[in-house]
This record gives sequence, C-alpha cells and structure tokens, in this order.
Amino acid sequence: MPPTDLCQQYIHTGRVDALQVIYSIFRQKTAEIFQDAYKNGVGIVARTVLESGFLTGKYKPGQTFSGDDHRKRWGNQTLQSILQQTQDLQSIVEPPYTALNQIAIRFALQRPEVTTLLLGARNASQIEQNFSAENLPPLSAERYESLLKQFANRTESFNPGT
Repeated sequence: MPPTDLCQQYIHTGRVDALQVIYSIFRQKTAEIFQDAYKNGVGIVARTVLESGFLTGKYKPGQTFSGDDHRKRWGNQTLQSILQQTQDLQSIVEPPYTALNQIAIRFALQRPEVTTLLLGARNASQIEQNFSAENLPPLSAERYESLLKQFANRTESFNPGT
C-alpha cells in the first residue's frame, strides 16, 4: 500500500493527532495528504528535510560512503545523481540565505500544513545554522514554485536502493 494511502487511512480514523512523514525538496509525494490532514486537524511532522545531510551541500559528486554509514544504502548511480543535483542546487543559495540547508528548511516550512520539522545535527554549529533558517524570510514565490516544479513526481528517484 502506498504511504499516502496509509496516511489517508490514519487521518480518517479520528484517532491520530499528527503524522510523521518524509518531506523535502527531493521527496514531495506526501504533500498530497497535507490538505486533508489539515482539514481533519492532523498535524504534519516533516522528517528527512535535509535528506540525510545531502541537502546541506556538505557532500560533493564523487563522494562514497562505507562502513556503517547509512547513506551507503543508495546504489552508486542513485547516490551520484543525488549528489550532482544537490551540487546544482548550490547555485540558488543567495542572500538572505547562506547555506543550502536553510533553503531546504524554508522549503518545508513554506507549507502551512507542516506543523514542525525533525532535523538532525552533529554539533552545536549545525544546530545553530538549522535554527537560523526559521528567522529567514520564506522563499520567494518564484523560487518555491521552481523547486516544486523541478522535483515534483520524482520522489521515487531519490529513494534508497533504486
């Protein structure tokens, strides 16, 4: 059963207060249920907003992962595609934004149905940078629509193992 169908079932039980869903620039499919959740008083907790660190811009094409790093679950071809697309997104980082993660966070927060985000960080600096995105203005309508259009219907191409 597709995750969005399962979410719909939960929304309509009347017993769910919030759903934790994957939602990011790269994986937008769950946005299909946001309006229905909102109308039914179900909050949306977006996770994987930074796509396992890829949408921080830290990793460059050619990067590989080994050992127990969870990112090694992507096949090399998919991984390199993700890294290249992330690298390409670096070109949209411009003031008032200073880093790609801020754009990724603002993208997720742009949806009024999104109640909160789950964000990971490895140190205090990353926490501060993630939190700083909340104080930045929303993405311009043009930038937001461009990201929606560019990555719409592509969720499956960013899933591990494909």
